[in-house]
Amino acid sequence: MNDDLVDVQLIGLPVAVHHQASMHMKALQREFDLIRQGDPEGSSIPHRLLALIGELSDEFGGVGEQPVEHLDDAVERGDETVDLSYRIPPSAGPASERLGELLDEADAYCAGGAHLLTLVTPLEALRYRKWFLSQFIRQTAGLPPVPWPDYHGDDTQLFGVSGTPDDGDSPVNLPAGWAIGHRDDTASLTVSGPVDIVTAPALRDALAALIPAQLHVAVDLTGCDFLDSIGVSVLMAAHLRASQQNVELSFRLSDPARRVVTISGLADRLHIEN
Repeated sequence: MNDDLVDVQLIGLPVAVHHQASMHMKALQREFDLIRQGDPEGSSIPHRLLALIGELSDEFGGVGEQPVEHLDDAVERGDETVDLSYRIPPSAGPASERLGELLDEADAYCAGGAHLLTLVTPLEALRYRKWFLSQFIRQTAGLPPVPWPDYHGDDTQLFGVSGTPDDGDSPVNLPAGWAIGHRDDTASLTVSGPVDIVTAPALRDALAALIPAQLHVAVDLTGCDFLDSIGVSVLMAAHLRASQQNVELSFRLSDPARRVVTISGLADRLHIEN
């Protein structure tokens, strides 16, 4: 049996960020449990996430006991980082991938704002979650570990934006293929490619700069081929900011972006143009 197990190393795990991510996850589970109790629909996100967590706990719960003890000791000592070692079945890799996908769905559900007090996963906790799960996916597939400092510290990899906007007065750098334009009291932001953990900060910064300076901001996402939960949270935050400042913020969406916005419950809240 032991010959079938795989060693997974978590190198340089950030203790404080882990605590933040853990507290957010516990709050989400509490709310989802309340929703599940009052919602007979077994296919909803709260039902599916809690069912998967229960399934994974039954299958893999015992293998994490010793690493969790080491992590608890690191928290008690006030350590900044800790190295952990898991010895797990190879099936933990696909299971981690399933969990990551469902947690992304949960973030989109939170971004809808109509159901929960718990917010979308904070950016730093989201990066940690993606790193944590990716280590199980990578290493059960035979790839080497990526230490947290290497994953977290390379800003050009995580948030790296290249190229410059068409308008040279723009206060932010943009990913290649994006553009900002101005006409009278209207600003336009054209987005292409994915809006995810890598590019969402550029979208956030561009909208934060444009909204206070314009009466109308038009965001063209028809070239967006992928929109994840952190991107959805940026759109919702921009919508709220624009409403507070009496700025008209409108969106044109690609089919992939429209599907995510609709699933998130935001289609009726955002100003979406056909």
